[in-house]
Order: sequence, then C-alpha cells, then structure tokens
Amino acid sequence: MGKDPVVMACNAVMQYQTIISRQVAAQDAAVLTVGAIHAGVDNNVIPASAVVKLNLRWFNEKTRNVLLDGIKRINEGIAVANGLSPEAYPKITMKGNVNPLVSDAGLTSKVNAVLAAVLDPKKIRTDIPSSMGSEDFQHIIAAGQRTIYNYIKVGTAHPELYEAAIKEGKRAPYFNHNGNYQVDLKAIPLGTVIGATGLMALFSK
Repeated sequence: MGKDPVVMACNAVMQYQTIISRQVAAQDAAVLTVGAIHAGVDNNVIPASAVVKLNLRWFNEKTRNVLLDGIKRINEGIAVANGLSPEAYPKITMKGNVNPLVSDAGLTSKVNAVLAAVLDPKKIRTDIPSSMGSEDFQHIIAAGQRTIYNYIKVGTAHPELYEAAIKEGKRAPYFNHNGNYQVDLKAIPLGTVIGATGLMALFSK
C-alpha cells in the first residue's frame, strides 16, 4: 500500500538525463547534475519522502526554461504513474538563480591594454572559451540594472606544483575544487595590483 519515494527519486534521476540529450538542442550547452539524494534512515522502512538536489548550468534563458520545464514534467509524470494524490506531488524549491556573466568587450580591451605594464603580455589570456563555472559577481554590481563590467580571473595555482602535475600528464592539475589544490599566496598581492591598475585605467581620461 506504500508509495516508495526512493524508487520514484531514482526514476526521476534517470529520466532527467534525457532532458539534455533529447530536449536541449545539440548546438546549445547545458548541464543537469544530480548532486545528492536524501531519503530514509534504515533498510527496512519505506521513507515518507525523498529530496533530490540538482544543479543546472546554461548560457541563455531559453535553455534554462527547457531544463526547468523538463524537470517539472518528469516529476509530475512520475507522480501520476505512481498514483500520488495532487497534494503529494513533488515540490520544486529554487536555492538560487544566477544569470550568465558576460564581460563588456570594450571595457575588457581597455583594461587588458594597461595590464601589460604589470604582467607579461603572454600571461594575459583572452582566448579562454566560455565556461560553466558559477559566478554571481554580475548580480552584486548590477542590482537589477544593466551594468557594464569586466570580470578578471587571476591564476592562483602554485606554479611548481602545477608544472609537476603537467609532467605527470594530468589534464587539469590541482584546480580549485581539487583536494590537492594549494594556493600560491603571491597571487594575492598580484591580484591587488591587477585590480588597482585596471581601476586607474577606467578613471583615466
């Protein structure tokens, strides 16, 4: 007579994968990750509920809506298939929502031009492709308004450890979400110089 939320949660996780492969256009980038499932406390008790935690990454509002609509349809479909009453249907709680960060091209060029005075020009990278990293900088400064901004990433990996990892054939050695990652503290004053130099360029006539 029970309605097993563990089975339903597992079913949902598998069906979510088809949103990326069958609903998002192949030319568009999107990520849907199930990072955690919480349900039950023992092996012989059917729990009353299950919590499935997802993380979404996207570059445009259209793709975002495809992801959210797909999740909602799958949830409701599983609820119907398992005979749940409407009040027991899955509920979606949004932890947060961050729009894509897109630096202003003109402002970026102006700042990069002056950074050559404090950095080896070869170390000023402008060819890095768009990434799915999560960042809310654009929300902090925009305050709901369209604001021109330039987001600068300063490398903080310890150079000796990085080079050693490269020699070992590691593709992305010691990135900041890696347990072996160690910050090169010299990056802190360097980042301060970079920020101050860029800011002075904006104040300059």
